Amino acid sequence: AHGNAGRHRSGGTRLEAVAQQVADVLNVTLTSEEKKRLQQTTKVDPEGYNLYLQGIYYIKRLSYEDALKAIGFFDKALDRDPNYAPALTGKAWGIFNLGWSGAITMEKTVKEVSPILKKAISIDSNLSLAYSIYGWLSMNNDWNLNEAEKHFLKAYQIDPGDDIAISGLMFRYM
Repeated sequence: AHGNAGRHRSGGTRLEAVAQQVADVLNVTLTSEEKKRLQQTTKVDPEGYNLYLQGIYYIKRLSYEDALKAIGFFDKALDRDPNYAPALTGKAWGIFNLGWSGAITMEKTVKEVSPILKKAISIDSNLSLAYSIYGWLSMNNDWNLNEAEKHFLKAYQIDPGDDIAISGLMFRYM
């Protein structure tokens, strides 16, 4: 799940206990960083989360029209909560896709996407997708492959299933 939106949950301590029980049953040893992440909880507006998921659906379709639809859903989620970090990251992804497709210049893309990503990461530094987008910006705008690699590896460290980070690393090493 991009951006780890699923870890934003309500219920706090009960869910933490369940997560620890599952780890115990599976005989998994959690690092202190993983334990810390499991203890972080954020109440999420269910309608905002639904709007976020609709945005993710459209953004993955990769067309200009769908990118605009996705941005619209992310904006609606942000209308409900301007600090909803996964929706901020989704909006940045949508704008990045517009730049990638040539619908807007990369200069405009960087100008719009960078502050959105900075805000999202300041709210939640465990959004793998935010780092993946930074990686693609570094690779495509600045041609700074080392910086891109750093961002992709950070994203992959947070979420080894982040296909945007994985594809970025593949392009980086080609």
